[in-house]
Amino acid sequence: MVIIDTLVKVRPFQSSKRSLYEQDYWSVQGLVKLANTYRIAILIIHHNRKGDSDDFLQLISGSFGLSGGVANALVLKRERGKADAVLCTTGKKLKDAEIAMQFKYPNWTILGDAQQFRLSQERQAILEVLRKANSSLSPKRVQELLDEKGIKRTYDNVKQFLSRMAKEGLIRAEERGEYCLQSP
Repeated sequence: MVIIDTLVKVRPFQSSKRSLYEQDYWSVQGLVKLANTYRIAILIIHHNRKGDSDDFLQLISGSFGLSGGVANALVLKRERGKADAVLCTTGKKLKDAEIAMQFKYPNWTILGDAQQFRLSQERQAILEVLRKANSSLSPKRVQELLDEKGIKRTYDNVKQFLSRMAKEGLIRAEERGEYCLQSP
């Protein structure tokens, strides 16, 4: 395996006669040819753009030419200063996946499927809200308390979570539409 940190250090000079997509696409083709010729993996480190997107490939700085020019793409999404991240993968030989990761110097640890990890974090937050309340709460009140903790969810989303958690036996549904922790 060869790791290039970062692409700009080996990127060929770009001609302004080509579109940005073509420039980005052709900037990686020499490395793709090298990898195919010698049957090796070449990992190219590149920067993400600022901002966020639902499509993780849009986070790659530049155009879609970079992701379109390689066999596989991996994007590490992490908020500045946070230890948790999501590794998003796609490609010809990689299945589309989102993997929860955690950084503890000097290593990254795989936590599992990102969707399951997100769900478990929300469930933990709901359990914490109910534990601190020490009484039954309406879905609206749970939503308000989650919002105060910086966890933004719609009323319908919180109501669904509470209903599922009650069906799974994690919490108890009261007759008046409120929820509380299971009795010990």
